Amino acid sequence: MGVRKKGRTRFECLGECFVWYWDEWYIRISSEDKSFVIAYFIGDPWGPEAHLEIHGHHFPGIERTERRPVRVLVPEAVRKEFQSSTGAFVNALIRWCLDESHTLKYLDDSEPTS
Repeated sequence: MGVRKKGRTRFECLGECFVWYWDEWYIRISSEDKSFVIAYFIGDPWGPEAHLEIHGHHFPGIERTERRPVRVLVPEAVRKEFQSSTGAFVNALIRWCLDESHTLKYLDDSEPTS
């Protein structure tokens, strides 16, 4: 079953179709086939810092066997795109996620677990 599109923004990035939408604390992004699923936690003044939660199995640098969700920090250069527009931020975030040369910094600074 494909991803739900009603009430969500559809767009193409790097030759693949994605949808994204807001909910209370997250910007959620998914590929149409649901292999790439992430949620960017915007932040809570009383909670953890802004970070990315990886739910889907397609994410360069993370093994398919690693337990989900995986929480990583997003580079400052990508986070700054949020000041420009949400669309620019979503585009920059997907490009960073799918870049196989990116460096992942886990939220709790721990090593990945299987």
